[in-house]
Amino acid sequence: MKYVVKFIAWVWVLFMVASCGQPKHEEGGSKSYLPKVSGKPGDLLVVVDRESWNGEVGAQLRDVVAADYPMLPQREPYFTLYNVPHNAFSGSFYLHRNILIINLNQDTTGVFCRQNVWAAPQAIVQVNAKDRKDALSLLQDNDRKILDFFENTERSRSIQSNRKFNDVSVQQEVMNRLGAAPMYPTGFSLKSLRENFAWVSQESTYVNQSILVYSYPVAPDYAFTLADLIARRDSILRVNVPGKREGSYMYTAQGLAEPTMRWIKSGNRSFVEVRGLWELQNDFMGGPFVLHAHMDPQMNRVVVVEGFVYAPKYDKRNYVRNVESIIYTFDWKK
Repeated sequence: MKYVVKFIAWVWVLFMVASCGQPKHEEGGSKSYLPKVSGKPGDLLVVVDRESWNGEVGAQLRDVVAADYPMLPQREPYFTLYNVPHNAFSGSFYLHRNILIINLNQDTTGVFCRQNVWAAPQAIVQVNAKDRKDALSLLQDNDRKILDFFENTERSRSIQSNRKFNDVSVQQEVMNRLGAAPMYPTGFSLKSLRENFAWVSQESTYVNQSILVYSYPVAPDYAFTLADLIARRDSILRVNVPGKREGSYMYTAQGLAEPTMRWIKSGNRSFVEVRGLWELQNDFMGGPFVLHAHMDPQMNRVVVVEGFVYAPKYDKRNYVRNVESIIYTFDWKK
């Protein structure tokens, strides 16, 4: 069995790239001939021996890909992990959407990434190591690359679906009013549309996934700050996102979990991301949100596209990933 694993590892080295960068939407022209992936969004299959899984290597793995997902009201991991030893990795396991393979006793070591090997759209990371100590070091040195590769691939899958099932009529209404809009999957409907504000949502009894687009003027030398973004958000949402009770409105929750801000570069576009939690004043509703703030220098304004989730009876990670994939499709009116 050891020699079979070594042979497979050498085949992987021949076909894999040597770093975990941004995933592409397709891996050549073979994707259309591959079977569809299996597994639920956010699931990750870890192929490694039991001793490693139960020891330091497994602990480090969980620290990397099963760390707490940011800005959720309850703890949820980035990925839900399932362990399969090498001798059981066969058949339908090859079709899983996300696979992380750790091979020991390897002459050629490193972390290798690949898409659409046995199914599509599939993300696979292989860690080739000399021994468990070496595997631990490779995981520590490449933790962000590994997590980002799986995370970006999950997002790319959702974006591809959004593009395929985009409701052009809803997108066009928002685009015509605000001069910018994301793609809205079928099932999202227009809830409110005003001069500088749009609210599109998909609602059921216990789940609300909403996408907001709003804009405000700024000075030519305006610079993004977290404090200003939150103040503008609260001011706009107080008027435009009321609750069911009188005097109830949405605002940014602060205290237990402070909002975070970072710059993101996606394609040829740079923008600011803010993550946080929202609550309703004079009510008991709340949940996570993520927003992207885009500068429109031609009109001296900021356009914000935001997704928020309300799902009191369910885990929220996958809902947040869904609305986040929608706001990543933001574009300006041509």
